[in-house]
Amino acid sequence: MSGKEEIDQPGQEQPKGETEKMFSLEKLGKNLTETFEIIKKDPASVEIKKRVDELAAQSKQYLDEKGVTEKVSRAYESYSEHLDTVTGAKLLQLAEERMELQAKYNDILATKLAEALRRIEALEKRVVR
Repeated sequence: MSGKEEIDQPGQEQPKGETEKMFSLEKLGKNLTETFEIIKKDPASVEIKKRVDELAAQSKQYLDEKGVTEKVSRAYESYSEHLDTVTGAKLLQLAEERMELQAKYNDILATKLAEALRRIEALEKRVVR
């Protein structure tokens, strides 16, 4: 990497066609790859780290501006929901919630039954006398 190669800067006019957009992304990817190769050889290089940080920030900003980040996030959420549905995770969660509710209901019912039995016992003692 010569350091003189330009990367699309935010605010610069972007290529119009899909081919040019892909070329721009390929160029960005190539620069990142070359920079990472240099880092592997000399990780202590502070200038290289600064360049990587700049490239990463530019990449993120470019993807954010183009709406890619948001679209990927929505796609992931949709995928996650469908995966949960397919694997039965949602059904399992619902079943667990209902079991907890049933356990609480059973505890209340047992408490009320014990109260009623105590009252019956007290009444029986009064009637027997």
